[in-house]
Amino acid sequence: MALVVYPALWWLPTTAIFQPPDPAQAARGFAILAGAVGLIVTFGGAVPIVFWLIRRGTLSIGQLVLAGLALGNLPFAMYAAAMILFAIGHLIGGTMSQHLVPAAELLAGVVRALVAGSVLGVMSAIVFWVIGIRTTEYRFPCFRNLPRLMDN
Repeated sequence: MALVVYPALWWLPTTAIFQPPDPAQAARGFAILAGAVGLIVTFGGAVPIVFWLIRRGTLSIGQLVLAGLALGNLPFAMYAAAMILFAIGHLIGGTMSQHLVPAAELLAGVVRALVAGSVLGVMSAIVFWVIGIRTTEYRFPCFRNLPRLMDN
């Protein structure tokens, strides 16, 4: 999915001067990074949320999409929080660089990160729903009562 999302990110308007010399290599790097972060988010966030929703008996595609949207943007939110802390530290220490990124480029980067996180999170949640939930309910109707079975 990351290889599909990456070219779309370059279509967003930006004032950035940097363009990778080999877009295919940059797309592969983006896909590898997205896969590594996705693995951490899956086992650290998605699996506990799905088990919690199953135990509550309220697992629906809408809830999975919302969880995917939130978890897809979680890495960017953590990165942004860390950068804000570093910026505050530089402001307090008086070591803030005079060559800051223009506001338009900063905003374009934020939009890119939010679009990538949202698309990858929602697509992952839908794929999980189709493969992990719908096919299981279709093939094994007894799994429709899974929350009641887990309580015993």
